[in-house]
Amino acid sequence: MTAGTRQYESVNSTTTDQGGADTDLTITAASDKLQIVDAGGSANTLDLIFVDDGETGVTTGFAEVYLQNESNADEQITVRDGNNSDNPLGIIDQNSGGWFRFCGGQWVSSTSGTN
Repeated sequence: MTAGTRQYESVNSTTTDQGGADTDLTITAASDKLQIVDAGGSANTLDLIFVDDGETGVTTGFAEVYLQNESNADEQITVRDGNNSDNPLGIIDQNSGGWFRFCGGQWVSSTSGTN
């Protein structure tokens, strides 16, 4: 299933490669629930942005994604709420991951890395 559904899972078979730079990752209701990310360098930020096609600006829709840090070195990813002033949500260590849920206009998280 996709990010906009509350059960089952689908996997993004293409790794999001940050290429050593800060990156925005836009999630829609149709996005895969499991997102694989390679930081491509240390100290990178990943801003999660939820966009509901039926809304503009900060949205009140629902999405849930799992981000897995598959970096090939000891590289952390700082995940931020791209919908709300880039507020920090957590840090995902190499070979760790975290659940991120967009509900009521903001992202909330539970990570296996540093919170």
